[in-house]
Amino acid sequence: MALIRFLLGTLAAAAAAYFFGGWALTESENQIGKMQLNAYNSPGAESPVPPQVVASGFSLLGTLWMVQRRLLGQSLAGALVALLLGVGAGVAALILPERGGHG
Repeated sequence: MALIRFLLGTLAAAAAAYFFGGWALTESENQIGKMQLNAYNSPGAESPVPPQVVASGFSLLGTLWMVQRRLLGQSLAGALVALLLGVGAGVAALILPERGGHG
């Protein structure tokens, strides 16, 4: 049963990281596009990562942590490992197809 909870936690983190990463990349690219358009009219004080991406990222991590610890009942170490593995897998699934799956 503990293995199933661990796998569910890892899968949830991977899926969340994949979808959040896609959204965050789009938002950051839009922000960079805005910064390039405004380059001649402003001192360039805006961040390339919009504040809503940062806030959403922290909220997502907190939510995943609560799901793993409270709903799935994982131990501290199990939840941390599942979260790290899941986020790593989700980011890899987002990045590897863009690179053609090659190093």
